[in-house]
Amino acid sequence: MEPEQLIKAANELFQIENDIFAPSAPLNSSMSATGSALTSGGLSMGAALTGSTEAWLEQRMTPTRDLVTNLAEFLTAHSQEMVDVDEFNGTEFDQYANLVQRPRPSSNVT
Repeated sequence: MEPEQLIKAANELFQIENDIFAPSAPLNSSMSATGSALTSGGLSMGAALTGSTEAWLEQRMTPTRDLVTNLAEFLTAHSQEMVDVDEFNGTEFDQYANLVQRPRPSSNVT
C-alpha cells in the first residue's frame, strides 16, 4: 500500500475510535444513574443494570477501542517506516494464514 492510503486508513480508524468513545462515556453515566435510581426505588435490577453497563464498557468497548487505536497508530508509523516490506509480507502471509481467525476472505488489495 502507498503511504497516503495508510494515513487515510489511520485517520478513518481514529475517527472510528472517537465514534466509539464519544457515546460510551455518556451512556455509561446515564445507565449508572438509572441503575442507582432503580436501586434506590427498591428494585434489584438497578444493580444488574449498573453492573452490566460497567462490564460492557470495560470488557467490550474499551478493548475494542484500544485495538482500533493501536491499529491506527501502527498504520501511521508503518506508512513512514515499513512500506518497503509490504510486498514481502503480502506474499508470505499465505503460509501463516492458519495462525489467525479471519471471518472473511482476503480482498487481495495491492
